[in-house]
Amino acid sequence: MKRKIIIIVSVIVALLSWIGWRAIRPYFGHNSNSLIVSVESPLNQEQLTIETGFFTINRESDRELFEKDNEIIFKGKEIRRVENDYGENDFLIKYADSCYFQFRHFKTNNKQRDTYNFKIYLKDNQVFVKALIKGTDPMKFERGFNSIELSDSLICNVPKKDAGYVYNMTELQKKESSSNKESYIDESNSAHSIWIYDCMVDTIKQVRHIKTDSLKYDNLINILNDKYSQKVKLDFERISEDTIYVKIKNSEYLTQSMGTTGADEYMIEATFTLTELSKIQFVNYDFETGDHASPGTYSRKYYLDWIKENKEMNKE
Repeated sequence: MKRKIIIIVSVIVALLSWIGWRAIRPYFGHNSNSLIVSVESPLNQEQLTIETGFFTINRESDRELFEKDNEIIFKGKEIRRVENDYGENDFLIKYADSCYFQFRHFKTNNKQRDTYNFKIYLKDNQVFVKALIKGTDPMKFERGFNSIELSDSLICNVPKKDAGYVYNMTELQKKESSSNKESYIDESNSAHSIWIYDCMVDTIKQVRHIKTDSLKYDNLINILNDKYSQKVKLDFERISEDTIYVKIKNSEYLTQSMGTTGADEYMIEATFTLTELSKIQFVNYDFETGDHASPGTYSRKYYLDWIKENKEMNKE
């Protein structure tokens, strides 16, 4: 009997010691960093590489990023833990050896207990990264990749002729800004938008005010169709009481090519735009279900509640 008690107590002590050691080991220089990478279809995770090192911002161009031997931590899968330290910690993310994005994570301590979460997806035929770094020096951003073929004309992800002197850890800017906390928004595409979804900060923004008393459904549908270059073509079906019914005959681009984030952006923007119409509170979408979007009836409240739930989950 005593032997069994001793064994049970020993197992419990060993388990508690292991849990306690995992909690305190970063304070003794041990690496407790974690790397989480997700690659959305149709992109192939095997084509993704993540490298670390030190990349001076005083380089002649981004071409220099590919002329040195960097530390590879991910190549189709994680092959080495992320190692970081006080100060500059640079990352180079490449896809299919054809495009890239480089950024810097600046740390104010040498404790290795950060979580690096990278989501790679395709949007409008461009590879994007959504980064969320949790730890003592949190950071988040969303940016599109650059073509490696054009790296001679770029420095810190921006054209050399536009580069400034202020480094926000993702670009060289001409003045101070907080763009490392903001998402990438293509102003050329959103110039005529009324509403946009900023997925980086999980917020819906009204970017243009219009007179609602003169609105017509065909004007709003044209705004959406023009922005998405007719790749997602919305057709009016009918209006019944507080609901507008629309149809997307060819929904493959929306449901299969834009990625989950891109599809969310479209559905939110379309819903908020069409509910600008007087007395319209709901939008009923008719299209073929795909990987990234589903038909049904949506409202502003639905998406506001969805965003609220996302934010609460991210706090946990």
